[in-house]
This record gives sequence, C-alpha cells and structure tokens, in this order.
Amino acid sequence: MHDKRFRLIAVFILFAVCLSIGYWLYLWSADVFLYWGVPSATARWLAVLVSCVSLSTILIRPIPIKVHTIAMINLVAFSLLYTVLFLLLKQIWPMVTHYGWFWQGGIAAIASCAAMLVYGYLHGKKLRLTRYIIKTDLPVQGGALRIGLISDVHMGLTYNAERLEQQLHRLQLEQPDLLIIAGDLVDDRTTPEQMREACSIVGNITTTYGTFFMYGNHDLANHGPKPPYAKQELDAALSGQNIHILDDQVFEVAGLTLVGRHDAGFARHADRASLTDLLQSVDKYKPIILIDHQPREMKEAAQTGVTLQVGGHTHAGQVWPMSWFAQLFSFAYGHRCIGGMHAIISSGMGNRGSVLRSGCTAEMVLIRLENAI
Repeated sequence: MHDKRFRLIAVFILFAVCLSIGYWLYLWSADVFLYWGVPSATARWLAVLVSCVSLSTILIRPIPIKVHTIAMINLVAFSLLYTVLFLLLKQIWPMVTHYGWFWQGGIAAIASCAAMLVYGYLHGKKLRLTRYIIKTDLPVQGGALRIGLISDVHMGLTYNAERLEQQLHRLQLEQPDLLIIAGDLVDDRTTPEQMREACSIVGNITTTYGTFFMYGNHDLANHGPKPPYAKQELDAALSGQNIHILDDQVFEVAGLTLVGRHDAGFARHADRASLTDLLQSVDKYKPIILIDHQPREMKEAAQTGVTLQVGGHTHAGQVWPMSWFAQLFSFAYGHRCIGGMHAIISSGMGNRGSVLRSGCTAEMVLIRLENAI
C-alpha cells in the first residue's frame, strides 16, 4: 500500500514537472522564433513542436537517461538562466538590449547547451583515484588497512575489457588489503562475454584478504530489461574468480566484519534482512563495514554500531544540473559522519544511459582505515 502510494505521488510530481517544462519551452522558443522574424502563428506552432519533441525525451522510455534527454534538460536550465540574467542586466545596463541576438535570439542558451554536452563527453573519459583516511577507536589489524572500493562499472558502455583492466591496474599498484565491489558491476546492456570478462578482471586483482561483491539494482535486473544471462551465471563467474558474494550475509576477515546487504531495488520498504538481524551476533568491539549499494538507512546503521558504510548507485548525479540537485537534496557523494558512523558514497567508475559526465568525475576509491591512536 505504501509503495503504491509512493508511486502515485512520484507520477503526479513527474506530470507536474513535465507540464511546467513543456509550458516554459513553449514560451521561450516562441519568443526566439518571433525575435528572428517568424510570423506569430507559425512561431506558436513551431514552439508547440519544440515543446512536444523535448517532452518526448522524458516521457518515451526515460530510463536510462539518454543524450537527447540530457540535451533537453540543459536547454531548459540554460534558457531559464539566461532569461533571468537578461532581465536583471537590462535593469542596470540598458545597452544589453543591443545584443538581443545573443540573449533573446537563443544563441547563449543553445551554445551553452552544446558546450556542456561536449564537456560531458570529454570529462566522461576521466577517472580519478579518490583517497580517504578513516580513523576508528576500534582495533584495526596491523594498525591500518587499505580498502579498495569500486562501484557502478556498468560493463559494456564506458568500459570494455582493455580499459577496465588498464584502470584497475592503477588500483592494484596501491596494494589494497581487500577489495569491495559495491554493486552494478554489470547491467542489462552487458553481454555474457563482457560479464565474464568483468568478473575475471576484478578477480585478478591481488589483495591480502580477498575481494567482496554485493549486488546492485542492475546486477539483479531490478531496473530495466533482463540481462542476456541468468543470475546463476553471474554468481558462477564471480565465485569462479574466488570473489565472495555478500547478499544479506556477514563475513569476518582481517579483524573486520563485512556486512553485505541485499539491494533495496526501488521499493520504499525493501524485502531484505533487517540490520538488527544481520548484526545480532556480530562482535561490536571490532570494526564493522556495511556495504549497501544504495545510500539508505544510514542513521539506522549508525545506531546499530556500524563503523563505516560504503556504497554507490547515485553516480553523484552524473550530469549537470542533476548533480547539483543530488547534492542539494540528499547525501549523494563523498564522505560524511552520521551519528558517529563514517559513510562513503562513490560516484562510480562507469556511466549508464550515456557516456556523458558533466556533473562529477568518475572514480575508484582507496580507503585507509586506521587506529585513531
């Protein structure tokens, strides 16, 4: 009942947003056509066409978000931005009206939109290694442990076997003590061959204590079409590389307790084991690392004694301006302390839907967990 109500609210909000976007694009594009001397009636019909075509990018198979959808979102954002800026400048600098072709003619918005798409394409090829130092009062084996964290590879779109192997070699040089794969290694666009290649490449990373995997929503096909291989095939490919699968399971290694939660999917109330049940017999005098693909239930995790929660899923918004909204309305990226617990959300290695990354940088993560004293 709650999930049904949540979906109805989401549909209503989407409808209201689409209606507002469509109306704005109609007003803006009609003014642009009129500025360039298009007859009034023709300008209105062309504006209706622009509005309808733009909205179709949202309403017709909106997931995954494709390049033309991102272009439309950028156009809306820049047209609003330059309209407001023009109105403000006109009050303090009347001469700005002499450059109407730039403002009212839509050149500024369209050029900025094109520039953002080019930037997103070029920036989408960049991958950095982000480092965090996490201190804990609990005993850490050897005083410090190096933990590699990768997520959201989405093998097959921005990564082939050669590029994935090349980038993970950078992480291998850091000599991680253990490696965590926090979901979405593959998805519905990944071929069976690419899936096996991805498992082989991450399985070849040499660590002191092993590699640990938990499912993301795309690994489990909880979002989008079914992949061209069965879950059992993915499990076999992972296990064949000695990768430990943690799905609502607890694993003790290197003086730590690793807890991998079943992915919540897109249900408001996920069908998975509760944190209380998972941590019932866990030694709270050892560091506990919780792996949850989606950044959920962090306050609850802190209350149950988790030392560090790690995940991905958000892609840190991936493209502008969604990246701004993601950070404005939620904790979608980076490191934060919540109720005494450390939480790290990665922007992920790969993209989904398009190769564009204009709002953030793709990353691998290296965490140094060390004693506070």
